[in-house]
Amino acid sequence: MGNDLVVAKRHEVGDIVVVGICDVDLLNKTIVDEKGLKITIKESFYGKEPIPVEEAEKLLKDATSINAVGKKSVELLIKGGFGDERSVITIGGVPHLIFIKI
Repeated sequence: MGNDLVVAKRHEVGDIVVVGICDVDLLNKTIVDEKGLKITIKESFYGKEPIPVEEAEKLLKDATSINAVGKKSVELLIKGGFGDERSVITIGGVPHLIFIKI
């Protein structure tokens, strides 16, 4: 993935570590599919500043839950062992993957 950028933000609540990660071009957009399923990619959850993929990988290491939106972000999770392609859903043609550590 080289010098690719994503947007990612870490949230901590006690022992729970949640990371929101999305492709840069999806930030502040609302995606709706033909069935009415909708997701809004907000800065408050996903962050505002693009960061290198390598930096995002560090945020994911101790996450207990990860919410990824976009081809690049979902691919990063799959390559990192946080899920596989069978767990990916699409909303309006955009890949979405949620990882929860049990």
